Amino acid sequence: MPLYLPSEPIAQSVIVSTTPPNNPVINQTLWWNPDEQMQWFWNGTYWLSTILYSHNSPLLTLNSTSTSQVPFQFAGNYNLFLERFRVAGRLEAEISPGSSGIDSNINYWSFNLRNIIGGSASFIIPGTEFSMQGRTYNGSFKNVFLTLHNINTHLIAAPNGNDPDNSNELGRGIAFGWNKFGSVPNMAITMFTAQCRFARPYFS
Repeated sequence: MPLYLPSEPIAQSVIVSTTPPNNPVINQTLWWNPDEQMQWFWNGTYWLSTILYSHNSPLLTLNSTSTSQVPFQFAGNYNLFLERFRVAGRLEAEISPGSSGIDSNINYWSFNLRNIIGGSASFIIPGTEFSMQGRTYNGSFKNVFLTLHNINTHLIAAPNGNDPDNSNELGRGIAFGWNKFGSVPNMAITMFTAQCRFARPYFS
């Protein structure tokens, strides 16, 4: 998966230790753990990896409600902190709110990230649903580019490798989901992107 360095934190020095530093300062304390070969910063609630991990779906054509059949997983036993969710594609016909053709108030796609807990069972991850309802895509501008920023959802590794019992525990992978409402046109050359950091509590 591609890696992208974030614009924060703004620290000038790095604390090297195998245990978390005491009294960290929000977005200023940088901690390098030599045992893990990982660098962390304190966001006021969690230690987050300074690396922002990005996962892209393959190119898809959306024609009915479904979930990506290739959920993505991360190595290690870290919690995850979801930050962004992006959808890009192209509608095969025009839509706009109140249109006499295809009214986007009732004909639209919605998108979400799903926590796979085994088989076809899954939870929608809180804070990851958004849609193109009420938007206009017409003429030569039927390209869709939507980004959900600042999701800031913390997913906890399920204890003892068990399947999760709620939507805030990590399952067997995170998948991209989409729902079709009304007679919305198909969406071609669609790619989903999720961006997250590894996370850990104050003392770990």
